[in-house]
Amino acid sequence: MGTHMAFETLKNLPFLQMSSDMFGYIHPDGKLLPLNPAWEQILGFTCTELQARQWTELVHPDDQQSTSAEFTKLKTEDCNIISFENRFMCSDGDYKRLFWTIQPDMDHPRYCAIAKDITKQKRIEAKLRENEKRFKQLAQIHSQESDFLHTLMDNAPDYIYFKDIESNFIHINRSLANRFGLKNPAEAVGKSDFDFFTREYAQQAYQDERTVIDTGKPIEGKREKETWPGGQDTWVSTTKVPIRDRGGRIKGTCGISRDITAYHSADQALRDSEAKWRSLVESAPDIIVTLDLHYRLQFINRIPAGVDLAIEDVVGESVFDFLTDEHHDGFRQACQQVIETGEVAGYEIQGRISQNWYASWIAPIKHEGKLVGFIMTSTNITDRKQAETELQESEAKWRSLVESAPDIIVTLSLDYRLQFINRIPAGVDLTIEDVVGESVFDFLTDEHHDGFRQACQQVIETSEVAGYEIQGRISQNWYASWIAPIKRDDKLVGFIMTSTNITDRKQAETELQESEQRFRRAVLNAPLPIMIHAENGEVILISRAWTELTGYTSEEMTTVSKWLEQANSEMSEQIQEYLVQVNQKKERRAPEQFEIMTKAGKKQIWEFSSSLLGIQPDGQQIIISMALNNTDRIKAQQAMQSAKETAEYASRAKSDFLANMSHELRTPLNAIIGFAEILRDELVGPVNDEQKECVNDIRMSGQHLLEMINDILDLSKIEAGKMFLQLEEFGIVDAVEEVNAIIKALALKKNIELTLEYQQDMTIHADRVKVKQIFYNLLSNAVKFTPEGGKVTTHLEVTPTDLHVKVIDTGIGIAEEDRMKLFAPFTQIDTSKSRRYGGTGLGLALTQRLIELHGGQIQVTSEEEKGSTFSFNIPTDQPDPST
Repeated sequence: MGTHMAFETLKNLPFLQMSSDMFGYIHPDGKLLPLNPAWEQILGFTCTELQARQWTELVHPDDQQSTSAEFTKLKTEDCNIISFENRFMCSDGDYKRLFWTIQPDMDHPRYCAIAKDITKQKRIEAKLRENEKRFKQLAQIHSQESDFLHTLMDNAPDYIYFKDIESNFIHINRSLANRFGLKNPAEAVGKSDFDFFTREYAQQAYQDERTVIDTGKPIEGKREKETWPGGQDTWVSTTKVPIRDRGGRIKGTCGISRDITAYHSADQALRDSEAKWRSLVESAPDIIVTLDLHYRLQFINRIPAGVDLAIEDVVGESVFDFLTDEHHDGFRQACQQVIETGEVAGYEIQGRISQNWYASWIAPIKHEGKLVGFIMTSTNITDRKQAETELQESEAKWRSLVESAPDIIVTLSLDYRLQFINRIPAGVDLTIEDVVGESVFDFLTDEHHDGFRQACQQVIETSEVAGYEIQGRISQNWYASWIAPIKRDDKLVGFIMTSTNITDRKQAETELQESEQRFRRAVLNAPLPIMIHAENGEVILISRAWTELTGYTSEEMTTVSKWLEQANSEMSEQIQEYLVQVNQKKERRAPEQFEIMTKAGKKQIWEFSSSLLGIQPDGQQIIISMALNNTDRIKAQQAMQSAKETAEYASRAKSDFLANMSHELRTPLNAIIGFAEILRDELVGPVNDEQKECVNDIRMSGQHLLEMINDILDLSKIEAGKMFLQLEEFGIVDAVEEVNAIIKALALKKNIELTLEYQQDMTIHADRVKVKQIFYNLLSNAVKFTPEGGKVTTHLEVTPTDLHVKVIDTGIGIAEEDRMKLFAPFTQIDTSKSRRYGGTGLGLALTQRLIELHGGQIQVTSEEEKGSTFSFNIPTDQPDPST
């Protein structure tokens, strides 16, 4: 009951409640009696859960033997206190590393235990501050706790001391006494730091204590180096607080120092190591990154090239912000592989900003066996990826070229088996899989086996390309093949063969041979003299017509020179020069005539035409010369020329006669017409109606005769080439309406409707008088041959280049056999219908000549009893006659 009350008393001490160290009792039977909440805070177990378990159950299996050995020291050796480290289980199954200080309880059969969590190096200072706060509270606890406080002080591993206002020791714990080399802590009472440390350190400690006393504020967790007279140095973490009396006045100081020499050395070594590794990491050519489990960047040694960001901009951000979208899933899978296997995983990624490629290796980061993140090293492989891409593109290009090549490309092993073929030849109903691995001789005709082996043997012996023509066994196609060596490390390992289908060429060669034979027969049997000879004069082939016309045999004409000496010694130089020109200009020469002599001594005139036919294998040009025997034709031409000259003389005489006659006739006709008009108008006296009718007949007959003479004269001028156009700009509609006004009187007499159709007027460049004459002739003819009550229509249509005219009547029409006579001068259609209308037959002939003089044409369509349509066109812009 007393022990239980003591436990309750101790458990409720504020000091223990606030301590970060774990205080408790360990019973000999292994039961653990926790005294403060630090157990639950650090290990996760409640005090009730800890009391229900054996202490040794929670010790790591690997540490149980060493822990048991430490306890054995307390039982068997003269040892009052033990300190050791071991791993202790937490509620989550993980282990914390604890530093234990254990000594026997002098009043009870149990052990006093203090355990400190030293798991994380970075929490050392925090734990020190908690201990220092704990000991500040100890200085202020009630006196009834002093025995327990002294027990704790004497057994605490930290150095605890109290000083008066002058910084002299009032009390120190056993740990500090041992440190000072004192057997009894009481030996330090009244002494100061100057009695144990160097003056420099003692002076600094004194100044710190004066600051605490003067300000009333504690100094917490100060790391300082203690210097001892013997020359050794130690590192401690010191907290100093003021000691106040009940009235609140400061009467001294209390200090707690923890020896952190080992930790300081380890920490310094760690910092040095970190600095060394950081230097190596920061100077590494690769990008080194650490990520947490949420893929956020915790560290990066440097920013990749091409990324305009600072390290501060990327730390804390998701790694996916810097990867292209298509690599997100793959990166997660690589990290998942690391999580599942605990091994390094590789993955290629592409940067979102720089578009650079990296070969990345992802490894796990573990703390106390637990995965806490990833470390990734990334090597820039952009150049390699570019090279790979270019190589792939090159391979694809060359593979595409090979596969799409018109030739068959094959690789063979040294035993002539097919290892690769780009495609199956036309006419072979097999697949690539069917032929690869088979002997090439299975696909060649038997007669080509030996020759193919010899070609390959030539390649083996010379290492040069060898050519050979082969024929396929299945398709019967012919191929021109080129065989080249395939070498690896300068050793022949096979052959590569490209084969071009020359079936058409072989067929063409056969056809050429046959064609040459046909050509030879054609030349020999040609009805014309033909000679084929080389540029050096050697006669290659000569037709029978040549030998028959000249009387010389082919043996007598072995060269051109030899034949010329016999056939035409006088003009041989001119003929030789003619042939030289053909050879030099490489083109066909215009035919020329030469006089030759037959073997019988007869002269003949031949028209020679020579041109290049081809080239012989020795480079000699081949010339083909053909001749026409123009002897009879020239005689006929001479006779025709004489007849032509006679006809031209007669034509000129006719034209001169017509011109003179028309002039001589027009003078008296004008007088007759003039006097007839005087009589009609009764200018010399009155005439009766019968006389007027006679006078009018005289005038009309004279007028008709004058018009006929004018037409004859115009036609004569056109035929003689003496009529010229007087060009001017004028409106075509106005011109036609002027003609209609003249024709209108005749149309009214026969009650004929005279109309003009057009969409727009247009100015043309032509001879106004002659254009009106064309319209007058066509319209007067239409009215003349149209019965009473009929219709005559003029239709005009203008294009950018031409005037198109149609004169349409509803007259008597023209028979098909008579249409060819319409435009012949002095010709009338010989029908009873047409004869009764009269006329000279010159109007349409003259109209056609005038239209053609303007550069146009006239056509006629007609149907008997229904009417006729005369169509013509003339250019709207006549060229200047001077040009």
